[in-house]
Amino acid sequence: MFKLYPSEELIIETETNPTIDERKKSRYLLIMGLILVFTGLFYRYASAQDWVLSIIFWVSIIGVVISLSAYIFKIYDAGKLKGSKKYYLTSSRVVETDANGKVKKEILLSKIKRVELIKIVGKAGDVVINPKPQSPQEAQKQRLKGDVVSKYAKETFVVKSIADATAFYQAVKK
Repeated sequence: MFKLYPSEELIIETETNPTIDERKKSRYLLIMGLILVFTGLFYRYASAQDWVLSIIFWVSIIGVVISLSAYIFKIYDAGKLKGSKKYYLTSSRVVETDANGKVKKEILLSKIKRVELIKIVGKAGDVVINPKPQSPQEAQKQRLKGDVVSKYAKETFVVKSIADATAFYQAVKK
């Protein structure tokens, strides 16, 4: 369980929200649905002249329903993981805990040399503390395993998918 030291003061407490990342990754489903809507409207207008074109209209409507359902399901599924990691910024350190409060990773503020903000949507995004790129050998190992997500070395502390990344970034940067 995460506990503050007696000399520490809690500045910011935040949690992960994978829905933010999933919205950005799944936008293609909304765009595909929009394209199918316009295609369906065009073929609905054109089907007055030929009954075969009405089949294209109905197929595009079914495609819209499928793409919107897939988008909603992906957002719902990502929402289940909300709060799986919690991040605490105290007066002396940044701490990552799991859902149960067990400390997984921590870094002292005195060890922080550089901080980057990666915005995803609005104020939401990732805060990368002490970013260090992976070595080519490690990157190749991960590619061979099929994992292309991590692009930083193990020493890098990544605060992933938080709702108010800008405030967290400003607080860490001070």
